[in-house]
Amino acid sequence: MVGIATAIRASILRSRDPQDVKNWLSTMSNCLLTITKSTLWAPCEDELVMNSNSSIDWCSAHFGFPDGSKFHTAGFWTDYLRAFKSNPVKGVDGNWHTRHGSIEISFGVPPELKPRVLDIFAEGFGQNSDDSVQPAA
Repeated sequence: MVGIATAIRASILRSRDPQDVKNWLSTMSNCLLTITKSTLWAPCEDELVMNSNSSIDWCSAHFGFPDGSKFHTAGFWTDYLRAFKSNPVKGVDGNWHTRHGSIEISFGVPPELKPRVLDIFAEGFGQNSDDSVQPAA
């Protein structure tokens, strides 16, 4: 455990060094530019690209706080769907509770389709669209 904690601490300290961040971003920029020249990530018309990590429990790296750590990822866009295991939630009792058996899905739809997508989800889950489907802005 000491080795893991030391490596994490060193990584945090490095990430606060402006020169290290500048070098990292420069390297990542070069890698991403190289990848985009050989890979087309954009879906074709009438297709939905999916990236599912729902079999991976990202919250299992809890750093001593089981069911109290959350995983977040940035970014969603039209026609690209991402699925992850749901994060734990803090209950009214003040304790963290796992969300076993549930997943979080993020994707973007054109604004004119948003009401229809919410209706489809509500019908599919047997709920009113105002109850539990919480779209991002």
